[in-house]
Amino acid sequence: MNKTTSRAIMALLILVLLVSCQQLFTTSLGTALARDGYPDLSDVSLEDALSLLADAQGDQDLAVALVAPLYTAALEATPGSATYDKAATALVEAVVISSGIGTAITDGLQTYLDDGEDALDMDTLLATITVSDSAVTSLQLIAESPPASMTATQAYTAAATLMVAILQDTSTLSLENAEATDFEDADPVLYAAALDLFNHAQSLDTTDSMFGSIFGELPFLP
Repeated sequence: MNKTTSRAIMALLILVLLVSCQQLFTTSLGTALARDGYPDLSDVSLEDALSLLADAQGDQDLAVALVAPLYTAALEATPGSATYDKAATALVEAVVISSGIGTAITDGLQTYLDDGEDALDMDTLLATITVSDSAVTSLQLIAESPPASMTATQAYTAAATLMVAILQDTSTLSLENAEATDFEDADPVLYAAALDLFNHAQSLDTTDSMFGSIFGELPFLP
């Protein structure tokens, strides 16, 4: 992989980590369940799921358990409603945390600091991230009906997460010299959803942000 691409992807992964650490709300219920472990949370209410997510502190297992109730809440709500916006925006955050991006970032940055940019193997690094089927389904829902409260950064992150999913599902596809057509051929449905999220992010990115520019350097886009 050339240095421009590897540098851009590392910056994008740092962006994803920052988004994954955001907190929405804090309640005693979230703290209590975090102490007692994570049972099946698929039937918890939206408000309880939001409270738990606020206390997730990057906890991958808790975020994994919260994807289901947040997806259900978003699916059952009317797009454009306040309930949908809360559920769908939180769903993006839960999906990102559940992927384990934090560990990937830590490992990648440590390699970068210890051994320099040439030592970075971005394909190996991205392989440590887990994007589950439920996470993919969730992000497809977000692509179809972006919540009004989702930021440009969150939309960029959601698009990148779908691209990671395409990479993981296609053993012959590598970031090494990959082009947009390679991603589209690998999974046209997910690629279209990722492009929808990217285009939505661009429509929100009125300040021409640094990460918007970084995204434009990645091999994900036509």
